Amino acid sequence: MRQRIQRADSKKSLALIVAGVVLVVIVLGVLAVGNVLVTPPSSARPQLVPSAKTSTAVSVISPTSRVLSATPPLIPVNVSVYTIEGIMADGKPTHIGACAVSVAQFPLGTILNLYNSDGSFNRQCLAEDTGNSIGYGEIDLAMPGDSVGATQWGRRHLWARVMRRG
Repeated sequence: MRQRIQRADSKKSLALIVAGVVLVVIVLGVLAVGNVLVTPPSSARPQLVPSAKTSTAVSVISPTSRVLSATPPLIPVNVSVYTIEGIMADGKPTHIGACAVSVAQFPLGTILNLYNSDGSFNRQCLAEDTGNSIGYGEIDLAMPGDSVGATQWGRRHLWARVMRRG
């Protein structure tokens, strides 16, 4: 009789453990699906999210971190212009829409969307060139032969979003 009670107790314990594991798997599945469903669709204008530390800072994820979101993070960049006409690092002639980047941050062939500080779209560029003076967090837009446009542009602090890695 005592053996039957012990077997029944061990069967109940096993059933409780299995039920607990199944419950955990279901909860994790619901959270994963809910996270995908709750993620807002990407919009034409990025939302700059205030940091918890200060109300004026912006939360930015490092390009080396893994992001589980459908929308790539915004990366702060300093953008200037160069007017030199010639052959770029990818072998093509300099043209409007190309940009020079640090290949440590953005490999050649990367498509970048650039946004103003208010979140409005500024322009898109294709990483096709490099330069000795271009560091991490810097982008030089190509405006071949347009010294007036380069002077008007100056140096701007923008936000970049990688649309496709090269």
